[in-house]
Amino acid sequence: MGQEDMASDLVRKRVGPDMLIGVSVHSVAEALIAVENGADCLGYGAMFATATKDDADVLTIEGLRQVCAA
Repeated sequence: MGQEDMASDLVRKRVGPDMLIGVSVHSVAEALIAVENGADCLGYGAMFATATKDDADVLTIEGLRQVCAA
């Protein structure tokens, strides 16, 4: 799920307990909210620049370390 999509807890109510829910995050704050709302896994990025998405900000390895530590 992206940050503009339905919150993890609402998705969980629709799909039940057996489906894994992943959420794309870009900060510690977004990661903590996603986990609090029931995300099973997180995607962090973009880690590298891309020509296919104009709105993808490149994030840092230090930011990834902070998300993992949180």
